[in-house]
Parts: sequence; C-alpha cells; structure tokens
Amino acid sequence: MIGSRIALPTLALAVVAGACSDMRDDNLATDRPLMAEFVEVFRVGAVDPPDWAQFGTPPSVAFDGDGNLFVLNPDVPVVAVLDRDGELVRTLGRRGEGPGEFRSPDDIYVWRDGTAAVADRGSGAYVVFAPDGSFDRQVGMSASHVGRYGMMAFRSGARPHPDAGVLVARGMSYHAQEMFRRMELANPTIGPRGLERLTLGAVGTTAEPIVKAGEVRVPAPGEAESNATDDRRKFDPGLLFDVLPDGSVAYSDSARYSIKLVAGDGAPIATIARPISPEPVTAEIETAVRDSAMAEFDRLYADPANLQGPDQAPPEFMAAMVAELRESIEGMRFNHEIPVVLSLGATWEGGLWVRHRREGDPWAGAVGMIDVWSPDGRYIGTLPPDGLRTPDAFGPEGLMAYIELDEMEVPTVRVVRLVALEPQG
Repeated sequence: MIGSRIALPTLALAVVAGACSDMRDDNLATDRPLMAEFVEVFRVGAVDPPDWAQFGTPPSVAFDGDGNLFVLNPDVPVVAVLDRDGELVRTLGRRGEGPGEFRSPDDIYVWRDGTAAVADRGSGAYVVFAPDGSFDRQVGMSASHVGRYGMMAFRSGARPHPDAGVLVARGMSYHAQEMFRRMELANPTIGPRGLERLTLGAVGTTAEPIVKAGEVRVPAPGEAESNATDDRRKFDPGLLFDVLPDGSVAYSDSARYSIKLVAGDGAPIATIARPISPEPVTAEIETAVRDSAMAEFDRLYADPANLQGPDQAPPEFMAAMVAELRESIEGMRFNHEIPVVLSLGATWEGGLWVRHRREGDPWAGAVGMIDVWSPDGRYIGTLPPDGLRTPDAFGPEGLMAYIELDEMEVPTVRVVRLVALEPQG
C-alpha cells in the first residue's frame, strides 16, 4: 500500500539522481492497475447554498498549506476561504473597482503560506491578498500602462511558484505580442510555446523566460523556424505543465508520452516517459473530424430562416461569419499524430498524475487513464477510467478538490481525501 501522506524528495530531484533513468522499457510498457481509496470530506453548492456558493460559472479552486480551500465564484464575484471541514473562514473581495475589488475575475492562485492572487481580467490586474485575508496590493498584468493595457497580458492556466507572489505561465499569444509591438509598449514575453516566471511586483508584473518548448510544425519554405502563429492545426500538441514543490517544472510539448523536467531557471534535469505511441491521423479521421464540425455548423447556422443564429447578431455580420466558419472547416489542417498526453498535474508532495489516451479512445472527448508517478520518480501504476480523475486542485495530506456538474449543468465543489493507492489484482 502506498499512502498519500508519505513525504519524499520531489520528482525532479529524484530523477536527476537516477531514480528512474535505468528502468527498462518493459517495466513501463504495461499498465500496472491501481485502485484508489478515498473518502469524501465535504461538498459546496449542492443544497440550499449561500450566496457565495451559488455557481453559474464553474468556480476556480486552490488549497493553501493548512488545507484551507479558496473558492473563487466569478459570478458574485467573491472568494470564499473554507477550512478542512468546509466551514467558511472568511471571504475576500467583492464586485467593484476599488482596492481589493474585482470587475471580471478569471482565476485564483494560492501559495502555501496563504497568500492569494485573483486574476481580474476586467481591470487587467492581479488583486493580491495577504495570508490573513487583508488586501495587499493590485498588480498590473503587464509591465506598464496597467489600467489600460494590462488585460492583454492575461495568461490562462498559470501555476503558483513556491515563492509567494511568483507564478509560472505560458507566454502571451503571438496576437497579443503583436498588439503590444504596434502600440510600442514594452512587455517582453517568450510566446505561447514557452514558459515564464512572472513576478507580481509593487505595481506591475515582470516576466523572465524559463524554457522554450518544442515547435509543432515543420516550417514552410522561407518561413522562420519558430513559425510564430496562433493558427493551430487539429491535434497539435499543447504545452501542458505544472510546478513541483521545489520550483522545478514538469511539462509536455509533443505528441508522445514524454514529460520533461527542468529547474526553475530552465536547466534540463531529466525526462520521464512511457513507450506509448501516438495514434496516426488517417484520412478517415480527418474526414470524421470535418464531418462532425460541419454537422454542428449546420445545426447552428445552416437554416436560411434563422440566419442570425443563436447570437442574434446583425444579418450582414452573421452572413460573413457563417461564410468564414464554413471556409475554416473545409480548409481544416491536421497534425499527423493525435497526442498521447491529455493533462498532467503535480501533487502536493511532488509526484505527478499524467492522464493519457488509451488504445481505441475516440479522437474527441477521450477519457483516458491516469498514470501516477511518485515523488521519488517511480511509476506507481495506472488508475482505471472510472476511478479518480485528475483533480482541479491538489492539497496537503491527500486533499483534492473537484468541480462537478449536476444533471442541470450546475457546478458544485467536491472535496475528497485520498487515503491510499493499492495495486489491483
């Protein structure tokens, strides 16, 4: 039995010491079935919820080092801080434009000491709260022109670094970079195929490059190797990443099962991998993808009697949009492989959960299976498809938070504690 409370060196440090570098491929080629034992701790938003727990939009969740759960409800908007029993400790922020208030919050980041930052796209700033819940400062998302241009520098999917007030994030999109250049504004970034260290300063944010991930396209003749474009192909591998407790970063940037580990400054440490090959994209798959997209397009926009579609936009605008959508589906381009890795997440102790496709998974909406890697770099085993999915937030001592939708598509928050992972069979 492998308990969730075992404290071990982080994955990156263990791998660099050789913990799994000598493992033979046949030790990793076959799944080792795992069974997860867990208990439910509490639920939020299910029955007669208070105002802060009435979710229309799925909330954002994160734990601090004491096991308190921070829940950002973007609809109210407010942050609720809950203790380990689900009892309300305090709330942070409210709607408004003053200190400690939000206009249109998108995400929340929580550090182990209880410092929290809300990414407020509406104001183009991070609203930072001290561990005691008091308002600390408002930090522009960009290095300059905070109030007017900061929202262009919003980064989705950032992860807290162990240092309070520091995030790891993908670089800004190429479109956003071009907008900054046109306005002659300084806001350095590595681009969406790279990772940066964002430091939330006194009034603005500074970005330092960590690593440049691999590109996913072969450049056309005369085209620069970086092929800087946001015009993605279907099945292009994304840049998936998470931050380990020592500040090192694990990321996947290719179609194969290959998780790269780098130090906080980007220095390579090691790679963990399993010999699971990507599925080739055949002509039949391309046809199925196009047909599915066209069927959805026809359902929404092909009825001449309803040319305005569900958005009820002006007819001339809708006609141009419909033509553009049809052209984009007909001209859809494809990567030659379907990526194996679907998501990855770092546990509180420094292990990894890697969700990957199974043989025979559908090309869209694959559930996949989760591989569990221990903090000392060992492949522990694989959870079944109907077992625990990767949580929306890992917490200390086995705590995990999930955002779930009921039969009416209403979000709720479910907190469980992982008690053990046991070999199955």
